[in-house]
Amino acid sequence: MKIDERFQQCNLIQTNQDKNIGTRKQIKECTDLFPDVPVKVDLSAEGIAQYRKTIQANMPDQEEEKKLRIVLNDSFTSINYNMEISARVNEINRKKGNATVKDRAQSIMEAYASLYAEIVEGHENGTRNMFTESYENRPLTKEEELEKLNQAFEDYTDFFERCVQLEQEHAMGLEKEIVSVYKKYGAKKLESAAQAYQQAIAAKTENPEQMPPNIGELILNAGKLFLTNVSSLNSINHKSVMGVVSAIKIW
Repeated sequence: MKIDERFQQCNLIQTNQDKNIGTRKQIKECTDLFPDVPVKVDLSAEGIAQYRKTIQANMPDQEEEKKLRIVLNDSFTSINYNMEISARVNEINRKKGNATVKDRAQSIMEAYASLYAEIVEGHENGTRNMFTESYENRPLTKEEELEKLNQAFEDYTDFFERCVQLEQEHAMGLEKEIVSVYKKYGAKKLESAAQAYQQAIAAKTENPEQMPPNIGELILNAGKLFLTNVSSLNSINHKSVMGVVSAIKIW
């Protein structure tokens, strides 16, 4: 009886050892599959190098991911609406050449209208997928995009009004300085410079004293009128929308 008990104990010990061997093997296999688990493993220099190479190769590359999105869909990205309006305004003004303040105000409306048309038309035909600028990483709705566009339009209008005010102050100061120097020294060169400056102001019809004092408010009111008129269109596209904005006179 004692012999049988000892034999069973020996078998049990052997079984436990076999189980331990199997467990160690499983740990090793798991370590190979998941090298970041908290298990102490001794690796050679070559092994460490290969480990790093494997990790780097499998790390997601944000730039590559963004490029892939653009390849899949040109609109599958995010947009900064303030910068987009600014870029469009600058491009429109560049094409106009020596634009007056009134021309530049109209350029803001044209940039706003063109982006409005892209957003609405893109969402209606399902070709536009602008994503949030955050880790949330979801597509913006048409309403969300238009809200961001309207905010950017207001921000740029406020910025433009402040720029015009500074330009007016500078122009008035420069005119007074030129005339003052001319009267004091009577130089022909200064006389012609003063006359040329005054002629340029008259040609542009934007003498600081004749400019409307509430340029920002006038542009925003034009924006509201644009939204009212564009809502009555049967079809929203770039041509129809630009037709609406071209008929609006800011002042």
